[in-house]
Amino acid sequence: MGLLFESMAVRDLRIYAQSLGARLYYHGDESGPEADASIDGNDGGWAAIEIRLGGRTAITKATDSLRAVRQRVETARRGIPARLIVLTAFGRGYQTDDGIAVVPLTAMRPLIPTTWRGGTARPRLPRRCATGCGSLGAAPSAM
Repeated sequence: MGLLFESMAVRDLRIYAQSLGARLYYHGDESGPEADASIDGNDGGWAAIEIRLGGRTAITKATDSLRAVRQRVETARRGIPARLIVLTAFGRGYQTDDGIAVVPLTAMRPLIPTTWRGGTARPRLPRRCATGCGSLGAAPSAM
């Protein structure tokens, strides 16, 4: 079931990213930490995304994985991720104390262009994430 959900989530993320002129990739490098997806904007800003069906244990593992990505990413080459997101199948959206957004796939919608760093379009999370999901362009210091 998890692989089917991940495939559906990647499809949706690709559609949303393309609507902004951004690209969706798998994120992994020689340093070890990986994310299921990376949305890369035209200006070099990017977001790392872990996709999990749901459940407290799975979400905890996903947030730990994203923390490892944030700690070990080659910032000279990629820069600091503008946003870290755990995409789940259900539940309420919220933000962890260190700024990782946990967002149910059902809360996603076509993206509203605003600006990321540098003035190009960036996605905004839906208003239903009123608990602080934030947007991809959140200041890295807020994470």
